[in-house]
Amino acid sequence: MALFDEVFSKDGEVLFYRVIQECLNNIVKHAQATSVEISIVQTETQVTARIQDNGRGFVPVPESQSSGFGLIGLAERVRMLGGAHSIESEAGKGTAMTVIIPLREEPLR
Repeated sequence: MALFDEVFSKDGEVLFYRVIQECLNNIVKHAQATSVEISIVQTETQVTARIQDNGRGFVPVPESQSSGFGLIGLAERVRMLGGAHSIESEAGKGTAMTVIIPLREEPLR
């Protein structure tokens, strides 16, 4: 299997792109980071993206209490892809977002 060829439907590709884009937008707007690492790994069963910065960090709140439309929209896109995400952050120590999208035998069209 070629790297990321036909992993997602066209709509799924856009959703996945927007998830990564929103993570980067949040870093630019809020993190005051000087470094960002992005890794995207595909296995036979899933695609895992991890976006990590060395910024100022924050105290994550439960999604139901979040007032940030960016994180709410990000979570909704991940859900639409059938995946899950987690946020690890600590004040002064940066933030890491992990997104896991399970692969289906046939991409959604």
